Amino acid sequence: MGIVIKIKYVSPTAFYTPIRPAVKSQNLTASQRPSVIKALKGQTVKINCSYSYENGEQLRIKWKRKDSAQGICDYTYNKNNAKYTLWHCTGHANITVDLSTNSSSLIIYDLHLNDSTIYICQVSIEIPPPTQIAEGKGTRLTVEAPPIVQLRAEALPYPNEGIQLVCNSLEFYPGNIQVSWFEDGQLITNGTENGNLYANSDGSFSITSFLNLSILDWNEGGNYSCQVNHSTLSVPITHPVSNLDKSNGKSIKWTIVLRSMTLAVATLLVMAAFVLYFRLQNIDDEFEQPCLCQEIEDQQLQTELIRATSTRKQGLESTLV
Repeated sequence: MGIVIKIKYVSPTAFYTPIRPAVKSQNLTASQRPSVIKALKGQTVKINCSYSYENGEQLRIKWKRKDSAQGICDYTYNKNNAKYTLWHCTGHANITVDLSTNSSSLIIYDLHLNDSTIYICQVSIEIPPPTQIAEGKGTRLTVEAPPIVQLRAEALPYPNEGIQLVCNSLEFYPGNIQVSWFEDGQLITNGTENGNLYANSDGSFSITSFLNLSILDWNEGGNYSCQVNHSTLSVPITHPVSNLDKSNGKSIKWTIVLRSMTLAVATLLVMAAFVLYFRLQNIDDEFEQPCLCQEIEDQQLQTELIRATSTRKQGLESTLV
């Protein structure tokens, strides 16, 4: 009696479980606060995120920038296997997670100007599949920088004789700024000049303002000051000249005096050189003239000798004849 074997073809896809794409869940939600943060360069900010978490086995929280696909901080929690609880952050940021309150925070230290962007909290339940994802609406962070103000006095370059006050406003953002000069509390409009707005490599700006003073104005001892106003300041920054080292002002006066003396000495030396040159020329002429006269006398004597010799020769010839 024969044995009949029936073979049934089974497609390989029958053993393949397709990876289901992540879906947005109506049960999983995420919210952020605050929605807007404005901070200064070098400060620390904190962005909070709260979420709903239901019976999932593996939870993932990711903080990211809206303008970049790369995450800033990533946290993974598996409630059945502690070794799968991992987190890491990049740059000058850190993450905190409180599973008891279903909350997370992103902390950014030592803010830079290029940290300005929108930050998003993304929460997902990866196990069981399909992965469920929820995102907060984002927090917009704007980083600004107050100006660093420096004031100094220096001598004006030749041929100007006077003092130049230089007020530097450095590394501020945004670029709108107002620089003013005052004398005894009164606004100065004459003799002031603002340089061009300079863009630094980190996105900040710098500008220099000048006030030119004559020696007479400087010696009168007026109270001069540079005032800088910027959106990051609660009150304008005012730097009075009296804050400058007094010896610096004295050294500038001496610099001007020494420069004038040096110029006068140089002028006298040039004049003396010209006088000496012309005198040497006259002396050379006096030495050369006798030599010319002697040559003329020698030539005349030679001519007379030739004439005398010729006359004597003619006389001898006539005698012989």
